[in-house]
Amino acid sequence: MGQQWADANVTRAGSVSLAISLSQSPWDGGLLREQVALAESLQAEGLESYRKAVLAALREVEEALSNVNRYREQETLRNESL
Repeated sequence: MGQQWADANVTRAGSVSLAISLSQSPWDGGLLREQVALAESLQAEGLESYRKAVLAALREVEEALSNVNRYREQETLRNESL
């Protein structure tokens, strides 16, 4: 009887230990969620940097086209004055 009781307690302790292990995140208590949040934050930051770079490039193109138009007008006026 004593051995059966000891075996039952060991089995129960093993079951409790297994249940605790299974209930805890295998990624160290939310570490995976934190890593995902960090990755999403870095992705958003990268996207914002990309957006700013595209806007800056478009602004430069707009300025360059404006300069081309201005130079053409100046050239036309110069040719008309000759």
